[in-house]
Amino acid sequence: MLIRTLLLLSLAAVPACAQLLYGSLLGNVMDKSGAAVAGAEVTVTNEQTGAARTGSAADGHWQFPTLAPGSYTVAIRASGFREHRQTGIVVTGNSTARVNAVLEIGEITERVSVEAATIGLQTEGAEVRRTLDRATLTQAPIPLGRNYQMLLATLPGFSPPQHSGSFPANASRSLRYSVNGASDQVNNVRIDGASAYNLNIAQNTAINPTLESIETVDVVTGSSDAEQGLAGGAAINLQIKSGGNEIHGAAFWYHNNQHLSAYPYFSNRGEAKPKFISNQPGGAIGGPVLKNRIFYFVSYERTGENSNATRFLDVPTVAMRRGDLSGSPTLIYDPASGAAFDPARPMLYAADRTPFPNRQIPQSRFSAASRRMLERPEWAPSNFPGSGALGINLNYLASVPYWTKRDQVDSKVNYNLTPKWTAFHRLSYLWFDQFNPPSFGIMGGDNVHPTNTRPGFGFGPTYSATVSTTYVASPSLVFDGFFGYTLQDVNAGPYGSDQNFSRDVIGIPGTNGTDSFSGGMSRIIIDGFTQLGYRQVSPNNFTDHQYQFAGNGNWTRGRHNVRFGFETLRFELNQAVSNPPGGTGGPAGGFNIRSDTTTLRGGPAANDFNAFGSFLLGLAREAGRSVLTVPRLEVRSQAFSGYVRDRWQVSPRVSLSYGLRWEYYPFPVRSNRGMERYDFDTNQVLVCGTGSIPRNCGNSQSKRLFAPRMGIAWRVSDTLVVRTGYGITFDPFNIGRELRGEYPVQYALTLAFPDTRAWSTTFDVGLPPVPGAPQGERIPMPLDAALLTADSNYRRGYIQSWNFTVEKQLGQWVASAGYVATRSVRQSAYLPVNYALPGTGNQGRLLFQKFRRNANTTILGHLGTPKYDSLQMR
Repeated sequence: MLIRTLLLLSLAAVPACAQLLYGSLLGNVMDKSGAAVAGAEVTVTNEQTGAARTGSAADGHWQFPTLAPGSYTVAIRASGFREHRQTGIVVTGNSTARVNAVLEIGEITERVSVEAATIGLQTEGAEVRRTLDRATLTQAPIPLGRNYQMLLATLPGFSPPQHSGSFPANASRSLRYSVNGASDQVNNVRIDGASAYNLNIAQNTAINPTLESIETVDVVTGSSDAEQGLAGGAAINLQIKSGGNEIHGAAFWYHNNQHLSAYPYFSNRGEAKPKFISNQPGGAIGGPVLKNRIFYFVSYERTGENSNATRFLDVPTVAMRRGDLSGSPTLIYDPASGAAFDPARPMLYAADRTPFPNRQIPQSRFSAASRRMLERPEWAPSNFPGSGALGINLNYLASVPYWTKRDQVDSKVNYNLTPKWTAFHRLSYLWFDQFNPPSFGIMGGDNVHPTNTRPGFGFGPTYSATVSTTYVASPSLVFDGFFGYTLQDVNAGPYGSDQNFSRDVIGIPGTNGTDSFSGGMSRIIIDGFTQLGYRQVSPNNFTDHQYQFAGNGNWTRGRHNVRFGFETLRFELNQAVSNPPGGTGGPAGGFNIRSDTTTLRGGPAANDFNAFGSFLLGLAREAGRSVLTVPRLEVRSQAFSGYVRDRWQVSPRVSLSYGLRWEYYPFPVRSNRGMERYDFDTNQVLVCGTGSIPRNCGNSQSKRLFAPRMGIAWRVSDTLVVRTGYGITFDPFNIGRELRGEYPVQYALTLAFPDTRAWSTTFDVGLPPVPGAPQGERIPMPLDAALLTADSNYRRGYIQSWNFTVEKQLGQWVASAGYVATRSVRQSAYLPVNYALPGTGNQGRLLFQKFRRNANTTILGHLGTPKYDSLQMR
């Protein structure tokens, strides 16, 4: 449980909870004695569009739910009293604004006009929330990129937002963050209602609207209303601007270059600053198509960077490339030496190894593939004085040309179809291109650009859309609903993926392949040096869809406001991506070169010279390759939910909100059958949905996930509010994405090694062929394949949150002090079941003992599962 005390002084705090897409207005009507004025007529009018609704304050209390965001005028009329008119009342999505009126005695034709204050208290709900309004978004200084998420660091409970993922997988450059100690993968961002999950990187969003297009950002971080679901950390609701009866527009151009900036951290200060040019032009316009009836808004923004990215790396020196390892403070032992060495079984460890004379490895002993790699000009020797005890750390300054561009349009059209029926549709569109060469060209290597982790090329569109409508059946009954859709269509690959470079040029047998994404350089990790090749998740080609539908009703009766509704969400992953669960290599193959291979048990500790000696000999301790046995990974996940909530105005100063939410997450399936599940008793993989095996793999998910929510707000005075609330939210983690590459749709070959000073293969021997997909409903699990499977008893976790908050208005300031608690229960986790607890040896390994499996066996379960040895947080 995380408990933190929050003390916040802010310029603006916005009132409390209502509908996600819409807001509410409510208030009390009194005379000067404080008595309720019954039967007053109340009219609320949207100042931008002219849309109006009229109701009655039967017992002195009135409320209008499901109002479109905007600025409103409230007019209150009662016989024997002057008309009370208040203008400039701002209503935002997922918020409630309170307007209390004291009527003055007089003729109804007389009027008392009041301009709304620019600040208010959160008077109705008890959730922990803040709103970033248009003024904050446009006036606050935001770093290069103009991403609204950078402002989240100013809100209580947020960790500093950070860059995450490569440009192709995260073209909107959304940021990752955790809230109140919850996982960064349980946040949810909605754009005009539509969830903007990034199905490939759960901690990011698929698309971020441009800053100029955002009206408000509503942020709820605890004790949320029953309507709010699919979020255990932060529930963030973005409203795109709408047009009105007047035309408004803006234009901008943001520019930066190397002459306006300091030297990059990774750069040679003795030379000119590396090239860096950033441009971000754009504009927006909104207005009427038909006055009081149809309105439009559209914004455009282009973001581009053209630079020479630089980074310090670790490469072998000229002497090391000749086999001269005399710089090592310890001996370099010959793995193929000693009386106990058996040439027929060369991978077995010989305890009586002898060192290479003078720490020199003869070039006649070099692996042929190692020699070819050393001859490549792209993998150049050190060009900068090294650091560290051995002098080979950060001894190479890489410089590569880099460019990205992103074009984005956000648009919205609103309709006042009739006095009772309104609607809108929104469309956001993003297209990106990138060219991000790796540090060693065709030889691969790490990314050079500091915020783009995937070297190579990439391009593709992202779409996000909402269609929403509201119908006022009567002053006391309002219905609303929306359909949301998001598409990410990404095409990305490594530099040089159009040729089988490792197999045909470097000469490592068994690498690369026949499909379109297994080309390029194999991933080669040498302890202490910058890797060659590419990360195992390259390339990344996917077409992911999200479909969402929600319907809601709002019924007011007296002092009760009852809201109810349902929501369905469907995820469709269609990905040609090889991301092995614990495997060593990607589709082009992979080799891990370790320093222990050229050491002696009981001898001095290994160093980087030992590792490079292992490379020259071509000895890989771990090796493997992952291959898709189907054209692409296709996974379908769904979520269903329903809720009912009552907000009860117990008295003019006390509001009570209580509700219940229900959620159901069926076990994910593939497009044509169920998923797969490993049977620990038989060492078989069950192909679900075939033969006698149920489509849900026998892993039935609970249909009794009920989440209570409640809160109370006490308006002690017009400037002091006390609130407290409690809520449960179920973890929305999409397990379908994690299980997408299970065997047999992906074969993650991982070669075993008998000892940490031995090797599994050599460059010259390479990798064995990866077999095709076996058929059947029960498939024996190969012992050389990595495994990720779902716990047969997987139960979805949940997050509890509660708070106690006191809020005081001090002139144009609001001081808020709160106690906030968050507790995660059964948080999803990867459980590596073949690693033993300290001191237990192999007896502590579940599968190693039974099937002599390799160590790459992982279960998707949850923290607190007692039957597994060790845990790794996701």
